[in-house]
Amino acid sequence: MGRDNVDVFEKIIFHIPDTRTSLAAIISLSFVYSYFMYLGFSKFTSLPIQQETVLYLAVLLFAVPALVSGEIFTRILPDYPRHWAYFLALSNHLFVFVFGMILTGANNSVNAWRVIWLGLITVYLSTTLILTLTLGSDHLERISIVSLAHPLMVLAVGSYYLYPFLQFRWWDYASNLSVLLFMGLILAALLHVVQYLIGSNVSNVSAFNLTSGLLQKKQQALDLGYESNPEVQTLEIENESDKASIAIPWVHPGPLGAFGGGELSTTIINRMNEEGSGFFMHVPSDHGADMADPDDADVLLDKVDEPEMEGKASEMVEKDYDLGTFYGRRFDGKNIVFLDIPEYDDYEIEVVKNAVDLNSTIVVDLHNHIDDEVNQVIWSGTAQAENLQEYLKDFIGELESQPLHDYQAGFDSDLDHIPVFTLVEEVNGQRTLIYGIEGNGSTKRLRDLNDNIRHDFDKAIFFTTDTHASIHEMAKGSHVDEDRLRESISRSVENVAPAGIGMVMNKASNVKLLHSDYQGLIYSINIIIRLLPLALISMYILMVLWLL
Repeated sequence: MGRDNVDVFEKIIFHIPDTRTSLAAIISLSFVYSYFMYLGFSKFTSLPIQQETVLYLAVLLFAVPALVSGEIFTRILPDYPRHWAYFLALSNHLFVFVFGMILTGANNSVNAWRVIWLGLITVYLSTTLILTLTLGSDHLERISIVSLAHPLMVLAVGSYYLYPFLQFRWWDYASNLSVLLFMGLILAALLHVVQYLIGSNVSNVSAFNLTSGLLQKKQQALDLGYESNPEVQTLEIENESDKASIAIPWVHPGPLGAFGGGELSTTIINRMNEEGSGFFMHVPSDHGADMADPDDADVLLDKVDEPEMEGKASEMVEKDYDLGTFYGRRFDGKNIVFLDIPEYDDYEIEVVKNAVDLNSTIVVDLHNHIDDEVNQVIWSGTAQAENLQEYLKDFIGELESQPLHDYQAGFDSDLDHIPVFTLVEEVNGQRTLIYGIEGNGSTKRLRDLNDNIRHDFDKAIFFTTDTHASIHEMAKGSHVDEDRLRESISRSVENVAPAGIGMVMNKASNVKLLHSDYQGLIYSINIIIRLLPLALISMYILMVLWLL
């Protein structure tokens, strides 16, 4: 993921506090801010500020403008969450305080006037920018109007208290208000330049809608990609008490967030557990195999099928190659292979598809490396691709020579918080644990946990789904609870019984995959990440130099 810079969004997206928390912060900080401003004016200016002014400033300058503007945002702007609105108001609340403290250091009325308007313009521009990025550009006219609410209320209160000392005339207000509106137009023009540059890479993607969807986690289709007919494999295990169905579509979860197939693994896991037990396994693939439309998950799910079951299987075979370690077993002329290749996190999907018969062989990418350590792809036509194909053919040939024995299995799905799937298999006295989590790569903590679990089994194979459902989770800020994982393993062990195992492959139709459009999308994201902050900082510096 690191090579795509998609994970940079982790650094700019954070948990928004609930409305009650923001309200409490606005009210309590209003008195703190007011008291410090009182101290500043008393110490650094000759203005006759009375102590009771602390209460007036707290209520009229800080609390009321923030509370009113927060309510205006959520009532006037369509579908804008109330806790987002009040958090934005809380952020502007801080800007007012910062510039209020700067104001206490002004050495004359002209400089004080400039500081006031610099603060008001800052509040206006930051509000306009944040609302545009979180709501998209469709409501830009309404956004430009409601963004005036907070600065105008602050101006009214500030003028009431400072007018006797500053004594500026009405045209001074009019000229500076014109500057504020002009800077709003400059910001709008800058955002449209960014949109134009993104459109030169992917003409059907809006920068505003992209950031809005990411921030609000809205599920959206991308008007990109090419129609494809991906294979959908189903692995099913059934014992005396239950059965588990594992969907293995030959697409890649992504690109990110709720865009396209970003929530694919989550959607499939939830659907597979509606009436039974099931999970999702990730095939060797890269972002070129991302889905463009999240609704195509239903097309893939329709191809999940019930295979014929076989009660015998080979032992789990493990073999080391230069690239990494392969695990696998065979059953009734079918094979399942797990790839643990530590130096590569993605594979051009055709590399593996061209090396195996998908009607008889499942290939799973364990994707259990630590994300920060790996960011390489195996591309078609490279030496690594040729080696992988050769090793796969060799390993499958070895599986096909393995004797079959009675197959026993127990399994468990736990969807609480982070979904977990555990499968315990027993063949000819060999006990194997296969377990996976809804996640994107591993962590040192999970590796240590796997080392501990490995002692209880002959082989322990850990996988993740390579989910891109939430960029908030991709940084591994939250972890699978170790006790919950061990409890799921214990339930699987208790449920071990004579079982059948089977696989079947179907083909889905008319699923749009991004293919080469993915690179254009990533270029667009890079523009947002790099160009927009740089352009905004440059614009603000020029504005400060102009005003001062």
